[in-house]
Amino acid sequence: SIIGLIPGGELNRLFGAFKQKLFDLNIRQWLKNNYNKQITQGVEDYPEEFFYYNNGITAICTEYDIEKDSQGRNKFIHVKGLQIINGAQTVRSIWNAGEVDPKLNVLFRLIKVPSSYSGFTTNIIKYQNTQTPIKTYDFRSNDPIQIFLEQNLSEQNASNQGYMFHYARK
Repeated sequence: SIIGLIPGGELNRLFGAFKQKLFDLNIRQWLKNNYNKQITQGVEDYPEEFFYYNNGITAICTEYDIEKDSQGRNKFIHVKGLQIINGAQTVRSIWNAGEVDPKLNVLFRLIKVPSSYSGFTTNIIKYQNTQTPIKTYDFRSNDPIQIFLEQNLSEQNASNQGYMFHYARK
């Protein structure tokens, strides 16, 4: 496996060259929804921070070779059988943003697999795409008022007043 950064412009180049074929083994494909608008907005508004705000991309391949420069640093990765199995929303949202700031980077995980249809590959695809949907109200657990309540209703603070509270931000 290789874990690193991939420039947003390189993702655009890949998608431009291969289009939907890049996602043949991706079980979700592209979903047109409001979350993708938010990803695109992040691409446009926060290119330098995008790496921190996005979950990144997981891809599989059947072969890769790392080409090094004269100082022994990684220069290029040559890949055969590339398939993005998780991150189609990210790739398409970057594509939809148009020209990408060169400072935009995305977390990229590349996993070499024995074949595109092995049991190991099937499990990677399955577990990379087993996610619990997040609802808007889930984000409320980190609101300042929730943090304040948690801190001020803690056992230590409340027990000084003669009360016992258990407060969980969820």
